Amino acid sequence: LIGAQPSQVSHDTVISVVTTKGSFIQMVFVASSAALLGFAVIMYLVHRVSMNMFLKLVVLGLVFFSLVQPWWSFSGENNDESISKTSEMYLYPQIMIEEYHIDDARSLSISTIPDIFMEFLFYLTIIIGVGMLLMFVSFIPNIILKKRFSLVLAGLSIVFVLIVALSFYMGMSTIAQISLGSLQGEGIIEVSLPSGAKAYMDASWGLGIGIYTIVFAATISIAAGIYDAVTTKRNQIIEFLKKPIKRKKK
Repeated sequence: LIGAQPSQVSHDTVISVVTTKGSFIQMVFVASSAALLGFAVIMYLVHRVSMNMFLKLVVLGLVFFSLVQPWWSFSGENNDESISKTSEMYLYPQIMIEEYHIDDARSLSISTIPDIFMEFLFYLTIIIGVGMLLMFVSFIPNIILKKRFSLVLAGLSIVFVLIVALSFYMGMSTIAQISLGSLQGEGIIEVSLPSGAKAYMDASWGLGIGIYTIVFAATISIAAGIYDAVTTKRNQIIEFLKKPIKRKKK
């Protein structure tokens, strides 16, 4: 038995329940991320992939990891530390989980977020998926077409990732300003407890590891593009210098 929740249902509906049991999907994403990162390191060390492809694999691993990490979080506790609250917003699945500790009791719940914002997060997940697909496709030119179009595809994937990060920042800023006054900050906040009572907490809130990871991934992807462009230009210069100089006969 994981937990119990009394519910009254009078029609077809879906009831979401939060438990302390780990998510299988989250484990799959984290394992996939670790596998990609490990594969990238091994292939690079044995000289089976170029630096550019190595960096792309690292980016894909980081994006997988970021999807199931908190993109925004809140943490606070009262003066005597008998009551505490943490909230974490996830991009996949599109949900915010609240956890309360009141004396020795622990309570988990799903925060009420406007449906339009949940749909917004869902579309951001789709955009990330398209960006990852473009990154995968960009491997093909490196293998078959000798880097033709790879820079364009990698560039588009970077744009998609940056759009997601910026869109989440702006959307979450709007939500946070309504309830907390700012996207990131700290201070004394009045918090409603599951019982309906109020408690004042010394709290801090802000962007989570998920969005920082995907921004880091975008930075690596940009670095990979720059490295590829510089390497290509350097090779062209070397090839040009190796060509014999033809002298005109008088």
